[in-house]
Amino acid sequence: MITTSSIYETILKEKEEDPNLPYSFQNPQVSGREDTLFVLLTEGIPFSRKEDLACECCVLLENLLQKEEDFQNDSEITEFLTENPLRLFFIELRERLRVLLEHQTFNEKKLHTFAMDLVRKSLHPEEVKLGIIILGFFPNDLTQQIFKTLGYHSDFTIYVAESLRHSYFSQNKFIFDLAQHTIGYGKLAALFLLRPVTEEQKGWVIKEGIKSYFLSNIYSSLSFQKTDIREYLFDVEITENNYSDLMYFLAYREVNDLESISDKMLTFMEKIVEKKNSQSRSLIKQEWL
Repeated sequence: MITTSSIYETILKEKEEDPNLPYSFQNPQVSGREDTLFVLLTEGIPFSRKEDLACECCVLLENLLQKEEDFQNDSEITEFLTENPLRLFFIELRERLRVLLEHQTFNEKKLHTFAMDLVRKSLHPEEVKLGIIILGFFPNDLTQQIFKTLGYHSDFTIYVAESLRHSYFSQNKFIFDLAQHTIGYGKLAALFLLRPVTEEQKGWVIKEGIKSYFLSNIYSSLSFQKTDIREYLFDVEITENNYSDLMYFLAYREVNDLESISDKMLTFMEKIVEKKNSQSRSLIKQEWL
């Protein structure tokens, strides 16, 4: 008898064989690309359509839970999500679920069990994403463990990161953890949602966060839009230890707006040039000794 492992089981198996992070068994140039770019860079479908899809999905959930059947024996959810990928309406779905849970429309125990089955047993990526959205309403140690396992994979990072919002008090710490242990478009999703307010977070974004062999320009431009990163850059003391990191950041950042030539930015550039000149003078002096 041929058995097929679920997505979650496959990730666990591959993680056991190669525990390094970020996951080396994913394709960073493909994993999560379609969903992440769609969510971050487009307006998507009309808002009324998003609301309709969220409502329809919740009705399907209610009917399925009333049947008390295994979701794998019910094709309606799979067919619905195949026709309407979750990236189109998952934020509206999360908000509708929040309201319905507030009014006790769902049996919370059944909904939680259903979500756990979705994330751990499903063979369909869209069902796993749906499970992630639902589990965001059940923050516990097991949920956090599952979120890390799935969130470190770029196909699911943006859904885990969004599910953390309004659910976890320490959600920014969790998103920082996702940013540190993901790659490619998953890392892009985590960086987008990260609020780098601590010195550790700011320093990591400049030194490690923007490094990539194919997305550095996007990472750098995105990071520069964050107030905390700009202030960190303008205030940081330029040393031999951070000079190359700062130069890397400047090299990959796209200069395309007036903000890029602000007084603070010009001052920062002058500091970089002065540091370069001082290093050059030091080298010349050493050669003459």
